[in-house]
Formats: sequence, structure tokens, C-alpha cells
Amino acid sequence: MIKPWQQNSWQKLLTYYRSQRLPHALLLRGITGLGKQQVAQDFAQLLLCQNLAALKHSDFSCGTCYSCGLCCAASHPDCQIIQPATDGGIIKIEQIRQLHDLLTAKPHQGAYRCIIIKPAGAMNNYASNALLKILEEPPPQTVIMLIDEMRTSLAATIISRCQILNFTAPIAATAISWLQQQTLDPAALNTEAMWREILLATYGAPLLALEWQRQGIWSDYQQLSQQLLALTIGNADPLIVAERWHNSSLSWLLNTCLQQLMRMIISQQQPSPRLLAKLLTLATLLQDLLKEISGPYNLNNLLIIELIFIKWVEYTRDGGHHEL
Repeated sequence: MIKPWQQNSWQKLLTYYRSQRLPHALLLRGITGLGKQQVAQDFAQLLLCQNLAALKHSDFSCGTCYSCGLCCAASHPDCQIIQPATDGGIIKIEQIRQLHDLLTAKPHQGAYRCIIIKPAGAMNNYASNALLKILEEPPPQTVIMLIDEMRTSLAATIISRCQILNFTAPIAATAISWLQQQTLDPAALNTEAMWREILLATYGAPLLALEWQRQGIWSDYQQLSQQLLALTIGNADPLIVAERWHNSSLSWLLNTCLQQLMRMIISQQQPSPRLLAKLLTLATLLQDLLKEISGPYNLNNLLIIELIFIKWVEYTRDGGHHEL
């Protein structure tokens, strides 16, 4: 089901389809939590749907034909999803090379073949070069969809060969209205104020906000924020705090630290030039780490998290009181 904030992107995809001007490569870009992958899968299912009569009168696949059933079961021979073998892993050249047989044969079921690569930034250099060769001489009847989180170092040569679809977060009122409709438990907290706070922390991404509320990540966010304050004022040890969070997502932890650092900078009424320079240096360091972890690297979570908290203490402690 297409969400309210996905409508513009979906209509562009429909225009490509109905005008028979499908790009051979699409790049779906946007922050985490906007549903880019689901849109890509829904579009692949529409392209592969065998109910042509239904497609003439609908913006979506029929959902009931044999092909749609295979898509829903993630077993359609003409639709492949390329992704890392493990969370935070890389996409290797062998995974791109394995597409060769699929791309050189005719579609098994319908008129198209669909490839979804996610996250595109997880490709190592060899995989990127292998994909570039495919994009330079795109096979017929093939649509390749790349999912990108915008912070990755995706090669400019690949981007230039894609039609870009930018996904943006909806306005707060739209997001909150949708989120309140998703909470079916009458005993669950479902207030506008709560959702507004969570959306602020998730950069306005409704699906990520919903995940945070359902999985307890919002509670973790609040706890981490308090521990960062404790580190700043000297009431916590960075190595002990690192041990508490060593199994956390690096991306989530770095984003949380950056958000709290920005709040600290904004809250300073008359910061000393020295302190301000230190806080801005820390922000640059965290942003650089965020770019690194988005790339195709195998990283040691605990060592990086220890480094983050040690640097947090080094750059934020100045003997004063800070509000996060």
C-alpha cells in the first residue's frame, strides 16, 4: 500500500510505465524510514503482473495472479533483490556477476526483469564497477532499482546513469495523522506530543518513528541522551557507557550523538570560542564516521563506540553545565 508521502514518487513511476519510457536504472534516494524498498518492490510487482486487464484500470498490480503471488513470496524468477549477506555487510562482485545469467536470458514470466539493489552504498568498488558495466550497456526489458540513503559514497558514474527519485519526509501533521492510525492498542501511548518528539529524533521519517515506538528504540534514545549528558558533566565513564551500547547500530548511535551535539551547540547562550571550536570539531568527526560506516567496510562496533564516547568526553567537557 502506497503511503501518503510516497504518492509523488509512485505517480512518476506510473508515468514511466504508462508512457512506455521506463528507465533502465532508477535510483530511489531518501533518508531511512520512508519506505523506498517497499515502493521498489511494489513497482516490480506491477511490472510483472500478468493481469493486463486489471492494470488498465488500476494504479497497482492485481495482487492475485500467479506472478503477484510469486512476488509476494519473494520467489519470482524475474525479480532479484541484491543485498549484503549480513546486516552492515557489503555487496560483493560475485553477487553482481551472478546477475549475468538472469540478464542474458529472456524473462521467464512476463515482459520485464527487475533487479533491486539495497543499500546501493554497500557495494564494494569491484561490485560497483561490475554494475557500471551493466548500466553502460543495459540489457533490454530490464529495470534496475538502486536504494540509497543519501549519505553513501555511491559512484558518480553510477548516479549519472540512473533516473533519480527523491523521497522526502512528509510534513509533521501528515506523519502524525498516519502514525496515530497505526496504533491499534487502545492502551498504547498515541499522543500527538509523543509522535512529534519521536519524529524530531527520526528526521521526520514515519516508518522509522513507528519502528522506534514499537521496538522500544525511543526509550533507548532517551536513555542514551541522558548518558551523553552524564559523560559531558563527568558523571559517567566512557568505556562503561560503550559497553552498554556495544550491540547498537552504529548509524543509530552516531545520529543520536550528532542530534544531541547540535542541541548542545544551540543551547549555548554565550559559548567560549574554544568550546565552540571543540564542539564543531566533534561534529565533523561524527559526520566523517557516519560516512565511513555507510561504505563497504567491515568495522569493529565496540572499538568505534568506545572511540565515539572517548572523543565525546574529550571535546564536550569544559567544567560547565550543558543541557541536551
